[in-house]
Amino acid sequence: MPLNADATFAKTYLKDPFRLSPAATGSSSLRDDYAQALFVLMAIAGLVLLVTYGNIASLLLARRREPEKLQCVSPSAPHAPG
Repeated sequence: MPLNADATFAKTYLKDPFRLSPAATGSSSLRDDYAQALFVLMAIAGLVLLVTYGNIASLLLARRREPEKLQCVSPSAPHAPG
């Protein structure tokens, strides 16, 4: 209770019960204002990560298949005159 409160404020302050609510359902209006924009932003970030992981997987598969191509070349093949 504030130190400079008058008697009327002190009575109503002490009578008013404390109300606790979970932080997830707090009384902030920011969630309502930005919920849709944040959902769209998270969806776009998820799609970017999905494309990135797909590209990395493709590069890793290509690197893995490259030695197989090199093994098909016979080491006894004649070299072109140079």
